[in-house]
Amino acid sequence: MKNKNFFYLLILAVSVVWGIIFYRIFLTLPSRPEPFVQTSRPVGGTDYRPAVSYDTVSLDLNYRDPFLGTDPAAATDAVNAEPLPGEAVSPAVKKPPINWTAIRYSGYIINPLNREPVSIIIVDGREQMFSEGETISGLKLVRNYGDSVKVLYRDHSKFITLN
Repeated sequence: MKNKNFFYLLILAVSVVWGIIFYRIFLTLPSRPEPFVQTSRPVGGTDYRPAVSYDTVSLDLNYRDPFLGTDPAAATDAVNAEPLPGEAVSPAVKKPPINWTAIRYSGYIINPLNREPVSIIIVDGREQMFSEGETISGLKLVRNYGDSVKVLYRDHSKFITLN
């Protein structure tokens, strides 16, 4: 070997580098282990409840909106404003609840043309065929999972399992 001395020099350099690394690791380790601190309740039956100090600071939130540039006092006045005597007040419109029992999943078949599943869903006693993403009578098939489907109706989604 021509470079036998160079080989030994490289081994010495690697040993020095690893020695420095191990020395720094062991230098940072504690000389004694830290004592164990028990954080659970004592067994003696005493009820330990720490003293709780509540925060007494209140926030002052009367500052200008940095995005709209409006005054918060004017915004709260507009929200809390009473309707004028001549104004008609429209009552809040409640949406009727969705009858999910009228929607049943019967299964799926594979479309021979594009090899995609077509779900068979019974809506109000009528059997309809849905592809993923298709909407019929306000009912949208979001995803077909084989044993169940995820449908979207009136902004409410639900998983319907195979009967």
